[in-house]
Amino acid sequence: MLLVVGALLIVGATVAVQAWNLWRSEPDHWADYRNFIDQRSEPELQQLADHIEHAVLPQWPAPINPNARQFTSGGGDDPNRRTIRATYEQINAWLAVKLERYLRNQGTTMPEEVGAVAVATRDGQVVISLDLDSPELQQVLSLHLDFIDAAALRAAGDAEAEDGTYLRVDRISGGRLRLPMKQVIAQLRRQWPTDDPGMAAILDAVAEGRPVGPIVLPVDGHRQARLLAVDPGARELAVDIRVFDPATPNAAGGADTP
Repeated sequence: MLLVVGALLIVGATVAVQAWNLWRSEPDHWADYRNFIDQRSEPELQQLADHIEHAVLPQWPAPINPNARQFTSGGGDDPNRRTIRATYEQINAWLAVKLERYLRNQGTTMPEEVGAVAVATRDGQVVISLDLDSPELQQVLSLHLDFIDAAALRAAGDAEAEDGTYLRVDRISGGRLRLPMKQVIAQLRRQWPTDDPGMAAILDAVAEGRPVGPIVLPVDGHRQARLLAVDPGARELAVDIRVFDPATPNAAGGADTP
């Protein structure tokens, strides 16, 4: 019996040490981000960030064709479907240089516990990382995201899945250590409580590993953009959207919308 107890203690201690090492280890995508930021001057970062505002963002609010009512997952000739492309360097430069100003212009601010924000790709997933610094936690948290087409959900048995792209948080990591999703979401709810039932439903889905969507984002006071596809390439992130006016009948579209 003593030998068994001793063996269990040794195994437990080994696992604890390995978990601690993973927790304190810097993820490779965060090391790449730090090297990228450290090796660029402020003017270089500004130039990369300007590409987002001058070449990418203007596509987002571009005028729509109100007579184009149909889209398919393949895109076809839909004039209201747009593909927005940017390299990860351009995206991360914009996040480093202009994110805070953008949030202020939107009437909000980043939580003071959140430092740098970075976007990367690993194993076909989009990875969003947050550098957190609070009395309770000083760590880089990484969200590994899958984007799933509604057709795949319907093929898997979800007959009610609407056209568009759904988001699923595959895992959350602290350092290199995978964290239990439900406990992380519970902590986030304690840290930043919300009375918004929509946000509560999203957090429930994330905690349970369910996809959230279809994703529809605001464009301006009356138009919206439905996310159709996300392609996390090795150097470039490509996002397909369809801009529509929800006040126009059938404007949001659908695979069989006339």
